[in-house]
Amino acid sequence: MSANNEVWDACVEVLGHEPKTKTEKALWGRMIKSLSEAGATAESIRGAATAYRREWPKMSLTITSIEKWYSQMLRSRQAAIEIEKPFVCEYCGLRFKTDARRIEHEEHIHYT
Repeated sequence: MSANNEVWDACVEVLGHEPKTKTEKALWGRMIKSLSEAGATAESIRGAATAYRREWPKMSLTITSIEKWYSQMLRSRQAAIEIEKPFVCEYCGLRFKTDARRIEHEEHIHYT
């Protein structure tokens, strides 16, 4: 799988849809290219999306917002991970009081 496909698939995952129209596909293509050139991975897209939603819970997450705020959200996400280690779910960013609860969450939610 190419890096562009990995980034595209991660964007589909966090946004919950794929572009349908010609205009949407062109916009997504430009944003995916930009993110890929910035070194984005599926994991970093998920982390940036989680940080975006935490920072602006009432704002819609779009492909444009992912691309526009990518660097800032990665810094925000990394800072949160450093503060909250080791009880943060690496997949969705939820925090837990114990590592056992985090592991239980990951096993039941992300591995099923």
